[in-house]
Amino acid sequence: MLTGKSVLILAQNELLGLGLKTVLAESFSPDRVEIVDRLDARTDDSMIAYFFVTPDQYIANHSRLQSVLQRVVVLSENGSIETTDGNARVLDISQGQSEIVDQLQRIFRQDERNKSVRSQEKLSSREIEVLKLVAKGLINKHIADQLSISLHTVISHRQNITRKLGIKTVSGLTMYALLNGLISSKDIR
Repeated sequence: MLTGKSVLILAQNELLGLGLKTVLAESFSPDRVEIVDRLDARTDDSMIAYFFVTPDQYIANHSRLQSVLQRVVVLSENGSIETTDGNARVLDISQGQSEIVDQLQRIFRQDERNKSVRSQEKLSSREIEVLKLVAKGLINKHIADQLSISLHTVISHRQNITRKLGIKTVSGLTMYALLNGLISSKDIR
């Protein structure tokens, strides 16, 4: 889930940071885990997949973390924290390792689902129709005939779908449609 991604642990307690780093490395294989005791102005936030922060660091760096709030996980010893916004996700670190791994899996899965939903929202309803037909194995001419649109319009929709989703192959689009519930395996020819 974190393969190829970087993680930043913002904690003044070095033992806490090392423990979380070990759990992440053993269970999720991130590309890089960095432990820091304060945020540096030179840190490139766009390169960090997740920021794990202690409650005191969350409060101290609140304004800086607002731009990356969807990637912030607050480390708490009782599963809740006192924040003014209530928007932070919380990881209860008072649990055992397997429970912490389960919590992290839920967080990462939810983020993947949210990312998938955001991708679908990018597509217009007509683009979704075209995507479904592409995934079902229809060629451009048949899609145009079925939707009563021109061949040129189908090609434009396919280009937009490819650009928005970043998926260039028919097999990739088919997998996307399957994974996002746009088609079922029975629909594929």
